[in-house]
Amino acid sequence: MATLAIYGFVLGSILGLRYRVFVLVPTILTGAAIIIGVAVVQGADVMRSALAIIVLNLLVQTGYICSALIRHVVMRSDWGAHPSPLAALSPGDRKMRAH
Repeated sequence: MATLAIYGFVLGSILGLRYRVFVLVPTILTGAAIIIGVAVVQGADVMRSALAIIVLNLLVQTGYICSALIRHVVMRSDWGAHPSPLAALSPGDRKMRAH
């Protein structure tokens, strides 16, 4: 169960950095289908399988939210706010400086 939790959080983090929220539904449904398939093959208990689906669901969403918040903070910060000195020049001045 701990491995599933770690994988779920990491997967959610990766998705949060790259995609919008609409990717969560197919991801969670695919994960649930995989968990159900593995549970049927192993003959696992229904309650244990339901708990695994819930854990995966919660941690994918938690990872997504955490990485989306981090992305938001980084994008809103002024780390990249200092333009290069050439940004203030007109296009004609840039051509002259390039030669």
